[in-house]
Amino acid sequence: MKWEPIDFTITAEILVVFAKIERLTGKVEGVHLSRATPKLRKKNQARSVWGSTGIEGGSGSLAQVEAIMRDESVALSKKEQLEIRNALQAYKEIASYDPFSVSSLLQAHAQLMGGGLMLQAGSFRQTPVEVYITEEKTRAMPPWPIIPEAIRTKQVNETLHTIYFGCGDELL
Repeated sequence: MKWEPIDFTITAEILVVFAKIERLTGKVEGVHLSRATPKLRKKNQARSVWGSTGIEGGSGSLAQVEAIMRDESVALSKKEQLEIRNALQAYKEIASYDPFSVSSLLQAHAQLMGGGLMLQAGSFRQTPVEVYITEEKTRAMPPWPIIPEAIRTKQVNETLHTIYFGCGDELL
């Protein structure tokens, strides 16, 4: 069948629909234009990893994190290098994690704490934990048996909220 143009009349309704399509097309193009360049994403990723490992007591500099990203050698302990590499790998896999899945939470924990950083990486802790508040003062965390069920049923009360935001991986 051969294509042939058809006659039609441009109505106000057609113009309204056309305008909506044009606006949506502009939004889509704008989203693509505003994407960060890979170089900027890597810089932000390096800063995020540097900040995260610093909070946990890491001594690495931003320049050392960037060097590790380029597979260059750095003057850091093997443990600190592994923490940085694990965090960078977790960033690469972040799109595969489901933020509402306990399984994904444990997979992310395994990625971050694996490679020898923690013996039971990727599983809920099974021992009591205390967190240092100051050099002399510690705080006991909720008993470990309640953690898995509280996470699975999303019964995150004020205590668990404090642990998660105040003590990082100690929740697990």
